[in-house]
Amino acid sequence: MPASVEETLQTIANMSTEELIEAGKEAQQMGRFEEGVFLAQEALKREPENSDVLTLLGTLAYRAGRKEEAIKVLAHAVELNPGSPDLLYNLGVVLADQDHAEWAKSCFESVLKIDPMFRGANLQLGRYRIERYEVGEAMEHYRRELEINPGQPQTHFELSQILKHFSRFEEADRHLHMALEREPELAQNAAYHGEHPAELAVADEPQNFLIVSYPKCGTHLISDVAQGITGNPFYWPNEESSNLVTEKLLTEMPDGAFPIGHWYPTESLVAALKERNYRVIIQYRDPRDQLVSFYYHYMDEKATKENYIGNIVRLLPKEQALTLLLAGFNGADDAHTSGSTAIMDNWIQQWIESGVPYQIVTFEQMVEHKAESIDRISRFIGYPMDAARRDAIVEKTAFNKPSATMAANKLPSSFKRKGKSGDWVNHLLPEHKTLFKLLAGQLLVRLGYEKGYVW
Repeated sequence: MPASVEETLQTIANMSTEELIEAGKEAQQMGRFEEGVFLAQEALKREPENSDVLTLLGTLAYRAGRKEEAIKVLAHAVELNPGSPDLLYNLGVVLADQDHAEWAKSCFESVLKIDPMFRGANLQLGRYRIERYEVGEAMEHYRRELEINPGQPQTHFELSQILKHFSRFEEADRHLHMALEREPELAQNAAYHGEHPAELAVADEPQNFLIVSYPKCGTHLISDVAQGITGNPFYWPNEESSNLVTEKLLTEMPDGAFPIGHWYPTESLVAALKERNYRVIIQYRDPRDQLVSFYYHYMDEKATKENYIGNIVRLLPKEQALTLLLAGFNGADDAHTSGSTAIMDNWIQQWIESGVPYQIVTFEQMVEHKAESIDRISRFIGYPMDAARRDAIVEKTAFNKPSATMAANKLPSSFKRKGKSGDWVNHLLPEHKTLFKLLAGQLLVRLGYEKGYVW
């Protein structure tokens, strides 16, 4: 039987300070931070000036989210032992996290005065300098950190980001590769691939599902494929003028249909999806191809008063229009519109972090490996698939065949362009590539379209 509260308290009361410290460390290793805080507090009652106890309590309080308590405890530990670089460093990390920047800087500088070879302090000071646009000083700190600890992937990674912003792409690429060799997840977020959570990747029976596709990323193709897999119609409420739809999307949807669109995961929509056990299929494509497709989409649209961006794009030479779409611009009301890649990055991140079980199916996978993509989608949403049906869907949704989704939405054939990946090389000039690397070089790496900045 589990021990009662009284028995647990009695056990703790009988423990020595050393035993409490060890129990607190074990709780920390197990991720039971609140339990560890309680044990460390008990140890501190017995030995209020014990720097080991204060250090443990400060660390546990920080991990438990008690940031101000952690600062108070660690600051007291430093008062008792001002010559400890470890204590000063730990205090500095917590202070930096809580925006006590100048105090944190003082801690890290004190660390290096005591031990010039202390690992991590120069990295922290480099971050401090970067936030104040003191690039020269920051670069020197990063250089010094790599002299002390040449294999530290985080330092290589952050230095690559700084170098990239100064268009020193070959140097940035070298440091990025050194970081990824040691810690691939720094730039390649595993959550961008496959299904989440893993145990929900395969379904034995049909599931409720939503398809969200970023604009100009093959929405009609994946809709046609999903119709072939399920035998059900799609639901795309054209009266919705905003991407910020609510739970009404699901409550007003016709029976048997599946919803598809470009929507963001609003709070009410996500709550409704979770309540109804929905899964979501997320589709995007190489941001460079999306940019080019977006440009031609605006060129094909009719001029209307509401189509503010399209009206501007049609007035500019192609090279300037692509730059505008990539970098963003200030509108008539002086409100800034972000560039296409920044919006795409935010859109993907929000869906992945929404907590709705998802599957990624990129446009490139749909085009180059359609049969495999059909198998993956059918398993994810719980619809049995045999080779004959799959091959029929592949044939019916070929690029040169009419799109059922486009026909239902009464869209012109010009909405289909080339249906191929990598066409951006025929449209983006060297200056566009440089700007892309500056604004979205890391996004391309994270999505798996590039391994670095040299492309």
